[in-house]
Amino acid sequence: MRRRIGRTAKAGAVAVALFSSFGCQVSSVPAEGPLDGRGGNSSFSPAGAEKIASTRKAHLDWSSGHLLKSDVGLASADDSASWASTHDRKHPIAVTIKAPHGSVALRADDIAVEDYQGDPEIRSVTLRLHPRDNAALVAELRAGITLYGLDGSAVESWISSFGHDPQSTCTRLGWSPRPGTSTGLDVGYTIQCDWDGPEQIRLVLIDVGPS
Repeated sequence: MRRRIGRTAKAGAVAVALFSSFGCQVSSVPAEGPLDGRGGNSSFSPAGAEKIASTRKAHLDWSSGHLLKSDVGLASADDSASWASTHDRKHPIAVTIKAPHGSVALRADDIAVEDYQGDPEIRSVTLRLHPRDNAALVAELRAGITLYGLDGSAVESWISSFGHDPQSTCTRLGWSPRPGTSTGLDVGYTIQCDWDGPEQIRLVLIDVGPS
């Protein structure tokens, strides 16, 4: 099975970079690009990302194992996808990704699309969400076992440690089990926490892409 090298490590690096805030650009210039992609896909042009944020819905069709930049509203292989965020954790984005076997359906605070200049394909989509408490974090992780094929033994071992000592188990360095592959896509989880700030932060990064 072909696997893009470093996906889990990259997700961890993204988690560190995005832990406290999700980068965005504020501009008075009207957003450009198509509001919708083709074939029912959402658009990740600047205008499309704004539509995702306002409607709180995003859909991607990865059922063939390939998703092109042109499918998500980008004019050429040199274009970069825009990030989508509601900036409102109480009203997340409902994300549906059609997979070769079933689908990935999640609610995310932010969506980042990984792409490379000159590459016509989208390589992965990272969804960021903030569970409201420890029980919600555990539930999110266990759902990954059932829905996407995460390693149940590894996940339950981590959950056991987390139950005994949350602050030592879940840290800013992050923890990731092997990606689940039951949908025909790689679905990788990275878990991070910050207990020391004015707000306790629990962060789940879910990285989805072709196997």
